[in-house]
Amino acid sequence: MKFGVALITTIATIISVAVPVIAQINRPSQDFFERGREQLEREIKILREESPNTQRNPQKPRSEPVLEVSPSPNSDRQPNPSPSETPKPQPTQMNNSR
Repeated sequence: MKFGVALITTIATIISVAVPVIAQINRPSQDFFERGREQLEREIKILREESPNTQRNPQKPRSEPVLEVSPSPNSDRQPNPSPSETPKPQPTQMNNSR
């Protein structure tokens, strides 16, 4: 019986020590979020530094005129007429005079 109690005590001790140690291991997914947070903070810092510069110069840059597009040469064609509007071909007469 003492062997069983010693075995259970040993297992409980190992688990109670191992669980906190395993929880402290830095996993790649945690590193991913850490890097993302650091990148976000850098970008926010950059935006805050640029913000006063844009407020000092309130003049907007001059916009370029919109390019005008001329119609293509094919657009001059009329759309295809509906089947009821299509002219019917005239029968051709054969010249049988020889």
